[in-house]
Amino acid sequence: MTIISGGKYIPICPADDPQNPCLGATFFEWSDEWWKAGTPSSHSTNGFYFSMPDGYSNEEWYGIVDIYREPRQAYHTLAAAYRSSMSRDTIKLKADSNYGEGTATWDQWARFHKGDDSICYARDGAGGGGKGISVGVLDGGFGHFEEIKVFNTEGSSAASQLLVDFLSEVDDGKILMMTVCIDATARLSDPARLAIESATGSTEIRNLVKYGSWAIIAKKGAGAPLAEGIDNTQWIDLTVEAVVDLDTDGDGIVNKDDADDDNDGMSDTDELAVGLDPLDVDTDDDGILDGVDSNMFPPVLQLLADIEVNAGELINITISADDADVNTLTYIAFGLPDSATFNTATGQLYWQTTADNTGSYGITIIVTDSEYYDYGTFIINVNQGNRPPVLNPIGNKSVDENSLLSFTLQATDPDLDTLS
Repeated sequence: MTIISGGKYIPICPADDPQNPCLGATFFEWSDEWWKAGTPSSHSTNGFYFSMPDGYSNEEWYGIVDIYREPRQAYHTLAAAYRSSMSRDTIKLKADSNYGEGTATWDQWARFHKGDDSICYARDGAGGGGKGISVGVLDGGFGHFEEIKVFNTEGSSAASQLLVDFLSEVDDGKILMMTVCIDATARLSDPARLAIESATGSTEIRNLVKYGSWAIIAKKGAGAPLAEGIDNTQWIDLTVEAVVDLDTDGDGIVNKDDADDDNDGMSDTDELAVGLDPLDVDTDDDGILDGVDSNMFPPVLQLLADIEVNAGELINITISADDADVNTLTYIAFGLPDSATFNTATGQLYWQTTADNTGSYGITIIVTDSEYYDYGTFIINVNQGNRPPVLNPIGNKSVDENSLLSFTLQATDPDLDTLS
């Protein structure tokens, strides 16, 4: 299981931990849901207390994409975390045949390794498990597992033909890992052995006998295997391993010798320097190769702090953003009152508040370079402030000469302050 918290990747049971293997993940929310709390028109920041970066949990922020279906930081953090564990140049592969600690059939396993990761098939005693011939197919460009199948050539007469058909559909250049468990020969036909030889260049599969061990690592159509081993001792552990050079762009130059692994027109060194993926020809998925794309990065809106003023005070701020492509940016504001002005070219917000403006305003700012965007929200609170008292009318007064004139002045204060 993996938790994404405020863009932070927290591995609980990550796929790259062989002790706690994880084959997939489920996201609680695909997109942010603004309707969960407060008003649907604003991205609420409150919620219930929880161990999140701001101290609160709010389902309006749980998505890995925002309401515009653009990936949020959590998406990129997760992708980068898994991509960082992947070798760009080589992968180390191992295949185990009849792996186990005992001599009984239920103690035997078929197992594949890629780097520090491993996949173990269930034992013979668990519903057949990896009994027969196990086949793993990896692409030669990235070293990813594309398919893993088990052909029970011990218990099924149809398994041999299924294996022949499967191998015929694997493209040349794909990496094949094959291993056997228990008795792979009982119903392994001669055509199936020939299909294995043709696909992998094996010189040993024809010699495999009942309860023997055999494993191979090969590139389909290469003519000779990268590694192969056989031992016809009953149920003996056998392991073969090989280091495979990757060729992501398929240009015949392996990545470790290729200055541009994905052949996108931008060198690997330059891509890494600016945070691009050297194995992805179109990192931002806009249909333009990285090497010729002039708009690779979305703008980044600088942090927006809440504002609190008293009625009558002036608000004059400039909202800014950074853009690695140095493109022209446009700012858009939502939620401002009519009396405020906003410059879409400079991001300047100018508002001379009055007593009529008291209240709370949820403001959303979007910055865009015409292709990508970033956004943020903040709140403007306009308080009443200290309003002047109002003196009641005094009116004209008359008094006789040499007599005392006495009366009491009265006034009201809208803020109910003490008057003197």
